[in-house]
Amino acid sequence: EKTGRFISSYAVDLVREADGRWRVLGDRVERGNGIGLAIESRRQMARAVPEFFGGMEVRRLGSFLDRWQDSIQHAGFSNEANPSVALLTSGPSSPHWGEHVILARELACALVEAGDLTVREGELWLKTVRGLRRVDVLLMRQDTTSIDPLELDSDGPGGVSGLLDAARNGSVRLMNDPRAGFVEAVGTASFLPGLCRHFLGEELLLDNIETVWLGASGATAFVEQLLFPSGGNDSLQSGRWAITSALGDNRTVHRLSVLDYSSRARLSEEINRNPWRYSAYREPLASVSPTVGNKGIVPRTVVLRLFAIHDNDGWSVLPGGIARVFGAEEPVTVEPIRAAQTIKDVWVTIDEHVSPREAPLTAHHRLAIRRAQGDLPSRAADDFFWLGRYLEQIERGARLLRVALGHISGSDPSPRERADFDVLSRQMQEIGILQQPLVPGYGLSSIVRGLSTAASADGYFARTLRKITRLVPELADRLTQDVRD
Repeated sequence: EKTGRFISSYAVDLVREADGRWRVLGDRVERGNGIGLAIESRRQMARAVPEFFGGMEVRRLGSFLDRWQDSIQHAGFSNEANPSVALLTSGPSSPHWGEHVILARELACALVEAGDLTVREGELWLKTVRGLRRVDVLLMRQDTTSIDPLELDSDGPGGVSGLLDAARNGSVRLMNDPRAGFVEAVGTASFLPGLCRHFLGEELLLDNIETVWLGASGATAFVEQLLFPSGGNDSLQSGRWAITSALGDNRTVHRLSVLDYSSRARLSEEINRNPWRYSAYREPLASVSPTVGNKGIVPRTVVLRLFAIHDNDGWSVLPGGIARVFGAEEPVTVEPIRAAQTIKDVWVTIDEHVSPREAPLTAHHRLAIRRAQGDLPSRAADDFFWLGRYLEQIERGARLLRVALGHISGSDPSPRERADFDVLSRQMQEIGILQQPLVPGYGLSSIVRGLSTAASADGYFARTLRKITRLVPELADRLTQDVRD
């Protein structure tokens, strides 16, 4: 990293415990999702209940997005006067796909998958219908363990061969740098107080929840006391502790409160083999917030997630955030946001006596006009082509069916109607609506029997609709809401 900065955007999970103090549950650098959820939640709240905002001066989120977009553009100015920016996503299969679509629109960058990119002669390029277009800044929203199959071994979605080599050469800026992901490992929290004192000469302003790295001296006795409290006296409240991977390579969390003796014995054997691979942390007693439930307003545990971005002028914090709501019996763990989890919109009101600490919005360079025609990724263009073809097939089949119904709706079809229907029947058989030609009878009974296969789950229309519904999520970022509905 030639700029000396590995982290450009940051998210943090905070809990407020019983003693009234805020503590850090986890740092999010690689999987700092949620800004898109905050933006969309605020937008939907303003539409659904605008009266809530009428009597309150709530700080808006737009200025933060402007600063973020400005910092992203500035990160690529070393390469071009008007850098090209893309957001790398795992695609519609990702639980955060909707948020990636929102971010790409808000930050004015191309939403791409690994298959849309290629590395040629040490530079990253986007495949478009007009040809290759260079990418100067790549926002990482795909799991970094799978971004480059030449250097990383992962079972995740396909990556871009040579991407890390291009980043090391300085031809593309990765934000955040994949190497910064180690700060999310639970084991890192045990070293942060010492690192802060050593490098900054001060104490942490916000403590982490109590975390113990089991590879440290004396940790063996500590974990044995947690797993098998002596004399039945659980002085360490082992039921409130959990053990998980210290390296972040395994997200399995072993909650001691639900483990029986045999499970604890197996876990003890695993830890004794490689104690340095594990960390123990105390499950926080997080504060609660009123939440609408099946039985009215009920208290539910919440974890606050805040966001910040960094540019050459310093850090800027999103004036708001999101609060994750946990179920009645659901424990608060260090795991990241789940796609189906309930989210609350967090507001920051304007205080005339407090000046917000944020970096100013400045324009460092003049942006050249770029024509966007032909910049559509070739994969998306191919999907659009087939979506149009499938829609044509649906329309063609519906037209044939409508005309055929008009010809046999009468009780006694004329010779001309019989001849026309014979042609329509053969055409419907040719495109797959019918398995065999129909013979017009008197009334609708014959056509209903003949078209039963076309209306079945394996019929013509059902097969074509399945193809359409498969393509629509792939193009969700480029279709209007009306088309998607």
